[in-house]
Amino acid sequence: MFKPLFNKLKIINNDSIAVNSIKVNNNHDDCYKPKDSELWCKECVPHCLIKGWTSGNNDVDEFIKDTIYNAKLSYTGYPLFLEWVSFDRFENMKKIGEGGFAKVYSATWIDGKAEYKRQNDGNWKKRGPKPIKVALKKLNESQNISTDYLNEVKTLWSIYFNDSKYYLKFYGMAKDTKTKEFMMILELANQGNLRYVLSTYKCMSVIPNQRPTADELYNILEFWHNAFMDNNQYEVKFGYEGKEIKAVFSEADKETPNISTTYEKNPDAIYTSREFTFSNLPKPMNPSIITLYLDENNKDCQDSMLINLEVPN
Repeated sequence: MFKPLFNKLKIINNDSIAVNSIKVNNNHDDCYKPKDSELWCKECVPHCLIKGWTSGNNDVDEFIKDTIYNAKLSYTGYPLFLEWVSFDRFENMKKIGEGGFAKVYSATWIDGKAEYKRQNDGNWKKRGPKPIKVALKKLNESQNISTDYLNEVKTLWSIYFNDSKYYLKFYGMAKDTKTKEFMMILELANQGNLRYVLSTYKCMSVIPNQRPTADELYNILEFWHNAFMDNNQYEVKFGYEGKEIKAVFSEADKETPNISTTYEKNPDAIYTSREFTFSNLPKPMNPSIITLYLDENNKDCQDSMLINLEVPN
């Protein structure tokens, strides 16, 4: 009964790991042209990627399928596309942040990202499951996701697709089975949030001349990165030795889990996008988290050694 189905999908066993593989249709021109970012066409794409699932929203389905049909090889050597993932494939969910438009959870993705390798006979073979930690960004009130909302998701995918090596990975989408809200599956940034990092670098100061220039910030971050990677332990730059910077970041990493990423909000408030008119604005002020890093006379109140890594005058 099941033999024809197994033959069609060519489900085989390799070193005790079940993998899916599908034969390329040899009745049409070979569509595998990785140098032109063409891996497959609608006839030879692995069927399990586009069949047997639905998000419940036709626009979301078409968006995900378009990323599959237009997949290209990523820098890892595997096809780059979005997946639709059943909500029950996540476990150990923990809320780690919330904003006006979304809630963010950490979770374990039981199966991990689908990774396919093309075989010499034209088959695409899927690697076995590999659980990974991910971030789930649940989009508030997205049960009937609007075109504008979905376009923002598409824009994020476009940015990641065109330069996947330097951005947080965007793996796919899912849906909370209780609230019916859509969720984006993203790489988990376990080194803290962007607001905290930018505050440390003075980038968010309301006083323009206290912010580093783009070139200054690039040079500082490059030096810090090299220090962390043990590439310049004895080099002295910006008043610090490379090994000192690595020690500071190692210490800061211990504090990262204690940094709150949840912000209070009015449960009765309705959050909407609006245009800024910039009229009758109050005098700009730094939030307390930034003031802490800018106050030279407040050394005793510092909660991180990163305060000392300042942009030189």
